[in-house]
Amino acid sequence: MLRPGLRTIRRATFAALLVALLITSSSDAAAGRYVLLLQSLDRGNLTLDQFTGDFRVELDRLAGEPVTVAQFVTTPSGFGVSPEASILAFLRSAFVNQSAPGLVVTAGGPAAAFARKYRQQLFPESPTLFAAVDQRFLQDAPLADNEAAVSVVNDISGIVDDIVNLFPQTSNLFMVVGSGPLGRFWHQQLDRDFQRFGGRVTFTWSDEMTLAQILQHVSTLPRDSAILYLHFDADPQGGQFPEDRVLADIHAAANAPLFGAQGAFLGRGVVGGNMLFIDGLGRAAASAALRILNGEPPRSVQTPVVTTGPPTFDWRELQRWGVPESRLPPGSVIRFREPGVWQRFKWIIIAASSALIAQAVLIGALLLNRTRRRRAEHLLRDNVANLEAARRGLVNLSGRLIDAHEQERTRLARELHDDVSQRMSSLAMDVGRLRQTLPDEATGAHAQVVTLLDAVVAVGRDIQGISHRLHSSKIGYLGLAAAAGSFCRETASRHNLNIEYTHENVPTDLPEGVAISLFRVLQEALSNAVKHSGANRCTVTLRAIDGELRLEVIDDGHGFGVDAALKGQGLGLVSMQERLKLVKGSVVIESKPGGGTVVRARVPVQPPAETTL
Repeated sequence: MLRPGLRTIRRATFAALLVALLITSSSDAAAGRYVLLLQSLDRGNLTLDQFTGDFRVELDRLAGEPVTVAQFVTTPSGFGVSPEASILAFLRSAFVNQSAPGLVVTAGGPAAAFARKYRQQLFPESPTLFAAVDQRFLQDAPLADNEAAVSVVNDISGIVDDIVNLFPQTSNLFMVVGSGPLGRFWHQQLDRDFQRFGGRVTFTWSDEMTLAQILQHVSTLPRDSAILYLHFDADPQGGQFPEDRVLADIHAAANAPLFGAQGAFLGRGVVGGNMLFIDGLGRAAASAALRILNGEPPRSVQTPVVTTGPPTFDWRELQRWGVPESRLPPGSVIRFREPGVWQRFKWIIIAASSALIAQAVLIGALLLNRTRRRRAEHLLRDNVANLEAARRGLVNLSGRLIDAHEQERTRLARELHDDVSQRMSSLAMDVGRLRQTLPDEATGAHAQVVTLLDAVVAVGRDIQGISHRLHSSKIGYLGLAAAAGSFCRETASRHNLNIEYTHENVPTDLPEGVAISLFRVLQEALSNAVKHSGANRCTVTLRAIDGELRLEVIDDGHGFGVDAALKGQGLGLVSMQERLKLVKGSVVIESKPGGGTVVRARVPVQPPAETTL
């Protein structure tokens, strides 16, 4: 609750800010259109706050040009009697240096009464739109030519009927209203409306109670009582409270059901009934305001009067007070219903049922196939032994074939080196001697002999290279690292290929099968790089790490599809894999079109005992 001094300071500050707003907005108003919005109550009234927010949002959305809105409260809380003269004087002083607003819009009954009362002293030429106003506030006089209304009808007596229908024993109804002018207005109006209930229901009013007294009273109501909340902005001591807090406190303290006439209260502890919902009222008021601003005569702007909607109830409050749904009026709408077991667990139930059905079908299928599976298991056991024997035979055959291949390569290499190479060397020496026997003047013959000698030497060199590629004797004499380096240099020289070779910790006394297998992988990788990939650069790395030899060959060529190559006609990649399997090794080939190729081979330093190459 605000102290009187603080309230005075707050109102003075608000007035100064509004004057500044009106002055600084004059240029905007000149460029666009100006609307003065007179609000009945301070912020905190759920219904009027909802309407004002909807109205301003819809006005901005529907307007085709800027609309300046200045908002002012005509009935500030904390006053037993509203200071209307001071408010009028302030409004007039605020508009001294600028033209009158293009439209005056009032929100709620007190603002409408204020505008009608002081129309001639304030803005007699400006059209007025009475919005969100109960028709009771306009019944004293008909609308003038420059006035229009977007009005509502609050059926408070209908809410009392709902209370009596839902709780037939109700004999005492506690009416919660504020202590200001609005509370006094409704107290006076409803005293007349409630006369039809005669002595059936006794009405008690809260307009002279503080909020603390109201909470104490609702907690000690006699049996067969109910509470009807109309509005509450301030109590007699000037305490100002937002409605959402007041409703929450009353709901928490009350020992009787709580009702309310406005749809904005639903979900905040009220039971429900024939309530007034204003969800579309802000849109209707904004549309009417724009029609008037656009030049349409206010008397021609007609909008339907908003009345109570279908009976609407909060399911949680019905359960709290034990009201069966059969007692509700026909066509009632129930909100906030907690889902039942089926609604809450529908998909879980469906999923569980489906799982059980599927499980039953699966069990049946398993039982039906049990005999077939057992027969298949017996056949599988018989075939496994046969397959294992076939696999061992295939591995043995593969080893023998590779062994025979290596022996044949060794034989051919030896014959080329010991026989053909020697004969080519002899032939080269004979050609050399032939050149020396030719007379000096036979220059043509000398040239032919030189050409022949070069050809013989080149052929001899090629035969020696073939011999080395078929079987490098350096593996046995110098070790795998030296033989691999020699092969890399030879390949780089012959094919103009940049090969970077490095080795690290490679033993020189490797078993022959391990050394030859890795050497063949190196040969195949570089051969593919030269023949197929169009590579310009290769990197070869050979090192011993963690008890195994690792060979890595990387080229920057065109690359290829590994799966397609393995399924194709070529045997080079398959040969790599089969060789390394025999020495418990493995090879991984990574390549893709346009991305180069990487060959990674690894072999344990100790080969399997049965391997012989």
